[in-house]
Amino acid sequence: MSRKIIKKRKEVFAIFVEGDKGGSEDLYFSALKHQQWVRDSSYRLVIIPCKGLDKLLGKAFKGEHEGESLSDYDKVAFVLDKDHITKEKFNKLLKLDYIIGFSNPKIELWFLAHYEKLQKNYTDVEKSLKKYMPQYHKTHPEIARLAKTYDQAIQNIGRKNNPNFNEVCTSVGAIIQEIL
Repeated sequence: MSRKIIKKRKEVFAIFVEGDKGGSEDLYFSALKHQQWVRDSSYRLVIIPCKGLDKLLGKAFKGEHEGESLSDYDKVAFVLDKDHITKEKFNKLLKLDYIIGFSNPKIELWFLAHYEKLQKNYTDVEKSLKKYMPQYHKTHPEIARLAKTYDQAIQNIGRKNNPNFNEVCTSVGAIIQEIL
């Protein structure tokens, strides 16, 4: 008699990113989903580029994506920057039952955390990042390689790991910690 091997269904973790397909957030999270530890987790990551903040917020506030309820996903996260969101919309988003990967001032702060401990303020986050990635741009292939050192970024964030509209912070690590 042969044994049947039953594969357990992986939970679907939808990560909505502010940028375009192939943009910095999409590159990072797409690379993350191919890491062995993620493949071994109980989640199947689905990365959904929203092509702009307004479309991302529309999905969050309506609670749907392409006509389907976001509650059909096992977990839902939204990744966005401060650069175009109002404080009112930010506070409204925080009240929803989603995981928020917010970077103030922008996603490059999360990337910078892969290299150094975060400071209280930055005059130009991209300039600081270019010390480590001189040719940095939104579609630079090095972004995907950063996913391998997510643990260093989480450590380097320190106390700047909660979404905060008024202070330098990045809560992108909260998404990763949900996968762990």
